[in-house]
Amino acid sequence: MTAKRSAMRGPIAAVVAALAGALGSALLAGCQREPAVPAAPRPSATTATTPAAGVAPVAGATGPAAAPARTPTAAPVAAPARAAALAAASAAWPSVTGHWLRGDTDSRFTAWFADGELRYLEEVALRRGAPPLRGRYYFEHGALFYYSGEAPAGATVGGGATGIAASVPVLAEFDGAQARRAVRVEHYGEVLLEAAAVTELRRHAAILAGVARDEWSATGRR
Repeated sequence: MTAKRSAMRGPIAAVVAALAGALGSALLAGCQREPAVPAAPRPSATTATTPAAGVAPVAGATGPAAAPARTPTAAPVAAPARAAALAAASAAWPSVTGHWLRGDTDSRFTAWFADGELRYLEEVALRRGAPPLRGRYYFEHGALFYYSGEAPAGATVGGGATGIAASVPVLAEFDGAQARRAVRVEHYGEVLLEAAAVTELRRHAAILAGVARDEWSATGRR
């Protein structure tokens, strides 16, 4: 047995020496190599990135760009409020007076102009044997947009707050060719004007405005 062990020690020692030499060579080669540089991380959908200075953010995998702030739109001013403001401003505008005679009615008026444009007109219609009727006409860009005046009360239904007045209030709002609201105010509430009455109101306003513009031109002002 002792002889066999002695015989086997030689080959085993040779194998161990060979393995030790190979391992040592591998370790030496690894030490002599340059260290590997780790690759830069790739951005993902959840990775926040900072844009370079002066570069606007662009919508993409990193999220949409911020939307610009929206400026609120002012609500349109109602016709009665615009009319009231116009009447107040007319105190500083030049005006002309005149009249339009038709049948037994004489319409006397004062018209106010701003930059040569008719903006506001007040009418007193003098009727033979009847109380006068008043009307106020408001214009924008040459077109009637609001009317506030009076109309004779009906023969069988009285007008006004008490139901016995000789006239009833009339209100009308216009948007170009469209009548947005046209009513007479009876003692029991508002009543829509008939289409023929609205047409006549606009025709009357157009003729009256034409007469006022002629008076304005006659003064030599433009």
